[in-house]
Amino acid sequence: MQPRKLKFILLIFFTLFWLIPDLFADKERTVSDSVNISGLAFGMGISEVQFTFYTIPQFEIIYFSKLKFWVLSPMAGMMVNTVSGYYMFIGVSLPINIARGILLRPTFSPGYYFFGEGTNLGNPVEFRSGIELSFDIRKKIRLGFDFNHVSNAGLGKLNPGMETMALFLVVPIP
Repeated sequence: MQPRKLKFILLIFFTLFWLIPDLFADKERTVSDSVNISGLAFGMGISEVQFTFYTIPQFEIIYFSKLKFWVLSPMAGMMVNTVSGYYMFIGVSLPINIARGILLRPTFSPGYYFFGEGTNLGNPVEFRSGIELSFDIRKKIRLGFDFNHVSNAGLGKLNPGMETMALFLVVPIP
């Protein structure tokens, strides 16, 4: 994907987040409802976005718990790409309601990475840090965008790192 095209897509996406969330938000809910539910996120996106000539489609599934440890919530998930690579992780997130129906969620997760035919990140132990921005579209269902960096934090001789981004849908689960 060309850098100019990617910037345009991101600009449109974030503009929609800020201009129209009230059209979809459930007016009867309180601000904290988005944070107080457990949910399963299903996402599609690309990995290795730092390279303009080489991106790999990826799919992700992430469980966000409503449990709280101080202000942090547990999470676990898996990212799989189309070149037989995968990353399984467990970590924490900090859900922050920034407006009615809009959730910002920084995340951090250590995990296991297998590169398949993709980029060798230098170590099977990798750390995923990222940010999610989502908004409620109906009955506690959220639509969002996430951007993550996956790196071994210098544990291996090789440490190229990898960026991923995805669009996702979070559905509540009991």
